[in-house]
Amino acid sequence: MSMSSVLTSQWLSEQRSHQRDLVVIANPMATPNPIPTLFASAPIRDYVKVYQGTPFENLAPLGPWLVRINVSTIAALSALLQSPEHHWGWVASAQQLDINEVVAHWQARMVIHDEGQRALYRFQDNRVIARHLQALDSHQIPLLLGPLCSALCWDGEQWVSVDNRAPCTYPEPFDTPWLKTTSSTEQSAAAQKAILETWLWENQLEATQQLLTREPLAPWLQMQLDKADSWGWSRQEQIHFLLEHQLSDDLANLPAWTPRADEAPDAHFVRVQQDILQTSRGLQP
Repeated sequence: MSMSSVLTSQWLSEQRSHQRDLVVIANPMATPNPIPTLFASAPIRDYVKVYQGTPFENLAPLGPWLVRINVSTIAALSALLQSPEHHWGWVASAQQLDINEVVAHWQARMVIHDEGQRALYRFQDNRVIARHLQALDSHQIPLLLGPLCSALCWDGEQWVSVDNRAPCTYPEPFDTPWLKTTSSTEQSAAAQKAILETWLWENQLEATQQLLTREPLAPWLQMQLDKADSWGWSRQEQIHFLLEHQLSDDLANLPAWTPRADEAPDAHFVRVQQDILQTSRGLQP
C-alpha cells in the first residue's frame, strides 16, 4: 500500500471511529468530471449544487456540488481518492451531516468582493482549500470549515488532513483570514484571475463551456493574461475584449492580433478592436 493510500485509509478510519458522515465537495469542472463517477454506483438523492438559489444559479451545474457519501457510494469515493491528480474536489466529515446547513455555510463564503469587483471563491478546488487550510491557525479553521469536523484534500503533491476543533455554524458577519494568506503579489494575481473567471462564466457562458471541451480554463486564462501583459494591455476593457474574442475559433489566431513594430499599446488595441469587429461582422450569417 502506498503512503497516499495509508493516509487516506487512516483518515477514513478515524472518521468512522467517530461515527461521522462523509460529504464530497465535488468540482464538476475537473477533467474528468467526478459527478458521473459518484452517481454511477447507486442512485444519489442527498446532493446539492451550491450555486442553486443564488444569483449564480445559471452556473449551478458547473459550480461546486455537495454529495453525501453512504454505504452504496463509498466505492465511488475510493475510486476518486486513488486519482487525486484529477483535482476532482475534496472530502470532509460532519457529525450528523445537515447538508443544507453546509450549503448555507459555503453560500455565505462563495463570493469574494475586491475593490468593487466580485469573484467566486473556488473552494471546490482541492489546491485552493488545501493551501488556505494549511495557512490558517487552529482557531481560524472553524471560520472556514464551519460545521465540518475534518477535511481531506490533495494539495497538488500530497494528501493533507485538517481537523476543525470547533465545528459550528458561523453566520455573517465573519472574518475571512483565508483570503489574506498569500503575499500581496500572489493575492493580487489570484484575485484578478478569480474575477476574470467569474466574468467569463457570467458573460461568455456558452463559449467558456465550449473551451472546456478542448482544454482547462485556468491555463488558457493565464496564457491570455501573459499575452495582454506582453502587449501592455492592462485596462479592464482591453482584457475583456481579448478574452471574449480569443474564445472564438474564427478570431483567435487572426494576424491582426500581432503588434506592429513601434506600435503603442493603446494604438495596437484600437487597431485590433477595429479589425476584429470588422471580421466578426463578416462572419455573421
